Amino acid sequence: MGHQRSKETRARNRSWGAAWLLVVVSGLLAVPRSASAALLGNPGFETPATAPGASDTFSAGSTAMAPWVIVSGSVDVVNTGYWPSFAGQNSIDLAGVSPGTISQTFATTAGTQYELSFRYANNGDVLNAGLVAKASVTVSGSASLLSNTITHTGSTLANMNYTQFTQAFTADASSATLRFTDTTGNNVAGTVLDEMSVTGRA
Repeated sequence: MGHQRSKETRARNRSWGAAWLLVVVSGLLAVPRSASAALLGNPGFETPATAPGASDTFSAGSTAMAPWVIVSGSVDVVNTGYWPSFAGQNSIDLAGVSPGTISQTFATTAGTQYELSFRYANNGDVLNAGLVAKASVTVSGSASLLSNTITHTGSTLANMNYTQFTQAFTADASSATLRFTDTTGNNVAGTVLDEMSVTGRA
């Protein structure tokens, strides 16, 4: 019997040891690397909350989308019941009742490479069939870090046909500013944005 208890004890010790190792490994995997931390606030434009099927317009000076700043013009925050967002409840149209510019400043480490990623489409309202939406995308620190133009057409209220944008940049200061400006040339229909992220690349 003593020998049997010893075998049971060893088995229990092995079981506890395996469980402890699993907890440690799981804990290590759950801790994000600082370089991988998401840096943008309100990345999916879930603030402000919208009513089902609603589209709400906000103009320069409004803090409704904070920490996003509406620099000029206006934007529409559109509920997924009006047209499908890529993720979550909201997307934005960069042209509300006039072409809009939005920006957000975020912390960076000089010399570190980051990746900007987001989804974009065009205003899919049937009244705007054939619309070719355009917008400029920039990231600036002490100098220009990223500058690009996006265009999109073919979105409908049933299928927005989102496209993914991904581009890397290297920070040159302790902060950087991401900015979008609609250049479609239509006061009430422009570029649709959703699911933003800026992440550090190890």
